[in-house]
Amino acid sequence: MLDFKLHTPIGVGDLLPDETESKRIITRKIENVFESYGYRAVESPMFEYIEVFSDEKMGSISPKEMFRFFDKDGSTLSLRSDMTPPIARMAATAFEEEPLPLRLCYYGNAFRDSKSYQGKKC
Repeated sequence: MLDFKLHTPIGVGDLLPDETESKRIITRKIENVFESYGYRAVESPMFEYIEVFSDEKMGSISPKEMFRFFDKDGSTLSLRSDMTPPIARMAATAFEEEPLPLRLCYYGNAFRDSKSYQGKKC
């Protein structure tokens, strides 16, 4: 029997100090390049209303592949399964008066429950 206190779920894993440092160095280099071209960094929430991710026009994934849960009012929420829809929502609301083109950069974790990712670091 698997001791869940000592293992991570399938598809995720820990980053040890050397891996974390390498990731931070690479991330800083990428951020500097974007900044040098006038891009501004933004961050989106880790979870959103499921409708943000289930719009077929935006290339949605199946709700079966989303990690879903409910808020206290019963609305369905989803962990971020893709980075683009939340940024599009943000651009349409917070930046609607900004001149185009918008120069935004972002990165973060996305969460999908996909059988093809099992056992792999993504």
